[in-house]
Amino acid sequence: MSMRKSMDKAMTTLENSTSKVKSFYKFMSGLSFKSKANIDLQLKSKKRLSPIYRFGFNCDKEIKVLPIIFAAMGILFIMSMLCSSKDCCDD
Repeated sequence: MSMRKSMDKAMTTLENSTSKVKSFYKFMSGLSFKSKANIDLQLKSKKRLSPIYRFGFNCDKEIKVLPIIFAAMGILFIMSMLCSSKDCCDD
């Protein structure tokens, strides 16, 4: 009976930890940087009321954070592998 209770506790702990990891992953995959800008460039003259040349555009970018984190971790892993193979950390 005691073995069954300990297995139930272990399974409950495992399920709780997996649900926490899944919720953290969903949170991290939802993070992003948003950039919005309306840029309007004009070339004006004092003699004319309307601008001589006008150029305007909208910039609406969204960058996800999770791929940036994975790329940084990959670069750090590669750098650590290169450093350990060359023994560059020793003086």
